[in-house]
Amino acid sequence: MDSTRTTSRIVQTALILLFITAHSFLMNGFSHVNRYLTVGLYVDPISAKIDPGLFRNSLYVQSVEGKKARLSLMHNLSPSIFRHVDLETFAIAQWLICLFFTTAALFYLGTTLAGTDLAGYATALLFTSKLNDWTLGSPAVYINFFHHGLQWALMLNILSLALIFRKKYIWACFLMGAAWNFHPMSVLFLLTLLFAHWLVHAREYGFKTLLSCGAAFVCAALPMLTQSVDYARINWEYGPEWLRGVRWTVWYTVFPSTWPAFYFFRAGLYFWLFLMGLSTLPPGRKRSDLMLFVGVIGILCAAGTIFAELIPVPSIIKMSLWRSSWLYMALSLPCLAHLCITIWDRNFLRRFLIIATLILITGCIHSIPYYYLLLFNIIFMVLLLQSRLEKRCAWLYRHLLVIFFVLLSFFLIYQGLFDHGIRAVAIGLVATGAFLLLLSALENHLPRLQSRRSFIPIALLFMVFLDGGSLWHRGGPDIYYHGYRKGEKDPWADVQLFSQQHTPKDALFIIPPYLNDFGIYSKRATLGDWAEGSSIIYLDNDYAQQWLERMKDLGWKTIWDAETGYNSLTTEAIVAAAKKYNAPYVVTEKPKSFDLPVLYENKGFILYEMPLTTHEKN
Repeated sequence: MDSTRTTSRIVQTALILLFITAHSFLMNGFSHVNRYLTVGLYVDPISAKIDPGLFRNSLYVQSVEGKKARLSLMHNLSPSIFRHVDLETFAIAQWLICLFFTTAALFYLGTTLAGTDLAGYATALLFTSKLNDWTLGSPAVYINFFHHGLQWALMLNILSLALIFRKKYIWACFLMGAAWNFHPMSVLFLLTLLFAHWLVHAREYGFKTLLSCGAAFVCAALPMLTQSVDYARINWEYGPEWLRGVRWTVWYTVFPSTWPAFYFFRAGLYFWLFLMGLSTLPPGRKRSDLMLFVGVIGILCAAGTIFAELIPVPSIIKMSLWRSSWLYMALSLPCLAHLCITIWDRNFLRRFLIIATLILITGCIHSIPYYYLLLFNIIFMVLLLQSRLEKRCAWLYRHLLVIFFVLLSFFLIYQGLFDHGIRAVAIGLVATGAFLLLLSALENHLPRLQSRRSFIPIALLFMVFLDGGSLWHRGGPDIYYHGYRKGEKDPWADVQLFSQQHTPKDALFIIPPYLNDFGIYSKRATLGDWAEGSSIIYLDNDYAQQWLERMKDLGWKTIWDAETGYNSLTTEAIVAAAKKYNAPYVVTEKPKSFDLPVLYENKGFILYEMPLTTHEKN
C-alpha cells in the first residue's frame, strides 16, 4: 500500500513538473538570435571546427580557439554532434530536457527550504527569463538560448545547493564536479559558498568527509580539469586597452558605476520582497545557512566592485563576481514561494495580491512595469504585520481592500500617462479579479473546493487560462527557429542567409557594431561587434587593442556611441575602413545607408558590395 502511494505521488509530481516545464517554455520562448545575447560567440567557433574554411579571418574565432578560452565539455563535443544533427533543433531539445530537470531541481530546493511540495511547485513556477531583471550583474539565470554548457551546469548546481542544505556534502561535491565540465565559473561561486559553510560548521565535516568531498569533485570534474588548469596557467598580458574594452562591452556585469539608477531601485524592490519571504521561513539551521550564503554572495559582489572600480585587478575582473548573484536568485525563489503560501487564505485581497505579484515577477504580462512591486511590497508588509498592528490600526485593516485598489488605480493611471502596455495590464488584472470572484462563489456552493487537494488542480486550471490569454495577446510563443519568429522571417537572419549563398567563404563583412550574431546564419566573419568585444574579458590586451582599433574605424569611440558612431559614418569613412581591412561587404540597418553598390536589401537591412579592387572572388 505504501509503495503504491509512493509511486502515485512520484507520478503526480512528475506530471505537475512536466506541466510547469511546458508552461515555462511556452511563456518564456526560445531566443536563438537576440540583440542582447551572445549566441554567435558559441556557434561561430563550432562552425569553424566543422568546416575549417569558415572564419579563417575572424579575429574573434581565431583568438578564442588559439587560447582555448572555451572551457566546456559540450563545446569540445559540439563539432562531432553538429556534423550530424541540426544545431537549432538540438538546442531546443537540449533546453527542454535541461528545463525539466532544472524545474525538478528547483522543486527539490523549494521542498528542502520551505518544507512542502506546494512550496516546491511554487519555487519551480517562479523560474523565468524575467529573473535576470530582478537582480544586478546580469547573471543569466534562465538560459533559453543555445549555450555550450551553462544549462547543464545550472541544473547540477541547484541540485548541489539543495544537497548542501540536506548535509549530503559528498553528493553535492560530486554534482559540482560534474557541473565543472560545463561551466567552471558558476561552480567557483558555489564552491565559495561551500567553503564558507565549512568555516561555520567545521566540526560537522571531519577529515574523512573533506577527503571524500575532494575526491568526489575531482573524479567528476576530471574531463575538463586539465584544460581548466592549462587556461589558468596562461601568462595573460593586460593593459589599459584591455580594461577599456571590458568596460565598453561587459559593463552590465562588471562595473556598477555604469548601471542606470532604476537597476538598483528594481533590484532593491525584489530584495525587500525576498527579505519578507525569508522572515516567514521557520527559524533553524536551514534559514541560518541561507542567510550565510546570501551574505557571502554580497561579499563576492562587493569584492567584484572594489577590484573593478577602485583597484582594478584583472584576474578578479575575469571572474565576473557579480554573476554570483545567480545563486541569490535561486535561493530567493523558495522564500518567495513560502511568503505566498503564508499570506494565502480565502481573503480576496490576499489572493489577488499574490497572483498579481507572481504575474509581475515572472513577466507573464510583459508590459507590467517593475514599479508595481513597490505597491505590492507595502501591502505584503502590512499583511505580515497584521497580528501585531491590527488592534492599533483597526481602521487600516478594515479598509485595506479599498485602499489597495485605489492605489492600484493610481499606478494604472501613471502607466497609462507615462508608460505603455496599459491595456494588457488592465485586462490581466481584471481577469484575475474575475477568476477569484468566480472561485469564491464556487467555494461557497461547493465546500470541497476549499480543501488543499483541490488547490493544485484549480491553480493549474487558472494557469492554462492565463497562459492562453497571454499567448493570444502576444501572437503565440516567442520561439526563434531557423530565422523565423511567430511565422515571420527575421530580416537580420534573411540578410545573413543571402550572404552565405552569394559570397565567398573567406569574405569579411563590416556590420553595425551594436548588432551581433551575424555569423550564425551567414557563416561569415565580421570585422567585429560588441558581442565579440565582450570576449576581451577572457582574452588579453593584444586582442583588446585590435578590437578597439577596428571599432574606432567603425565610429565607436566612447562607451555608449556604438550605434550613433556607426550611423554617423560617411561613405568615404566606411570605404576607408573596408580597404584597410580588406572587407568588401558592408551592412547597414535602415534607415542608415551609404552611397555604395547595393547587393541585397530587405525591410530592415542593406547589404553593399565594394568595388572589387580590394577583393577577388573565388
